[in-house]
Amino acid sequence: MSDIFEAATAQFKAARGDLDVIEVPEWEVDSKPAKIFYYGKPNVSEFLELSKYLKGDEINYEVLIRAFMLFARNEDGRRLFPDHTKTSIYESYDPDIITRIVADMGIINRLFGNDPKNA
Repeated sequence: MSDIFEAATAQFKAARGDLDVIEVPEWEVDSKPAKIFYYGKPNVSEFLELSKYLKGDEINYEVLIRAFMLFARNEDGRRLFPDHTKTSIYESYDPDIITRIVADMGIINRLFGNDPKNA
């Protein structure tokens, strides 16, 4: 590997930082609010994935759901909601709670400069 590649990789790892956490009181697990972990800084792959669902510069629920699925992690940093869970999320999850979680993550605002609460 080149020195530049290693430097860029190290810089992003440091910039991405550790996992942050959001508590979701409406989703109790073992009589405690559920914890959704996330990285505050997306990588290029995640940014491109979300960009596919934008319609102009408008944030829509498809973008919010994809952001939720891409960024919600367990305490080990693994995705909580793989692609095959999309239909269940669409049909069974409260969109207000998903919107709040994504807004609290700050991902949409960081990437696109829009507040997801305006979707």
